[in-house]
Amino acid sequence: DGARGALRETMDLAVARAVAPLNVLCEYLVPYVKIGGYALRWKGPAVKDELAEGKKAAQLLGGKAEIRQAGVSELPFDTGSFDLVTAVETYYFWPDKLHDLMEIYRVLKSGGKLLLVFEMLKSRNDPDRWKAVEERLHIDAVSREGIHEMLLRVGYQNIRTHVKSGTTWLCAVAEKE
Repeated sequence: DGARGALRETMDLAVARAVAPLNVLCEYLVPYVKIGGYALRWKGPAVKDELAEGKKAAQLLGGKAEIRQAGVSELPFDTGSFDLVTAVETYYFWPDKLHDLMEIYRVLKSGGKLLLVFEMLKSRNDPDRWKAVEERLHIDAVSREGIHEMLLRVGYQNIRTHVKSGTTWLCAVAEKE
């Protein structure tokens, strides 16, 4: 378990999508974040109903809970604030992917890294694998080449991608100059 092992309290910023109520997301994210870091949760408009329980969970886990409503398009952090930004399964929902990658680039320190994780990887062998999900959620699956190109356009360097064998999981790591 990463939260109990080598990754515990090592991240400036951890990000999760709305796969659970806010208090549960706190339990997943807070152990990874170092003191003074941030745990961001991607939530929809119903987040207001979850704020009190989320704040209580963060405090129980030793986190100082400050709730800020913001989106990836306009991050409420100073330029050069973070060594690492992670985004797991959130990219599909970003409103303007190029702009939003630029916004993350802005908040990264020089030499800082962006880690993106995707399950919905397009494949030449099975191009329609995610079609029903894409249509239902109005999102697009990603390709290894497409993510690499987007990161290059923003100015990221040392871009590395890895596909987990036998799956459609893609991990991309890129560095700010």
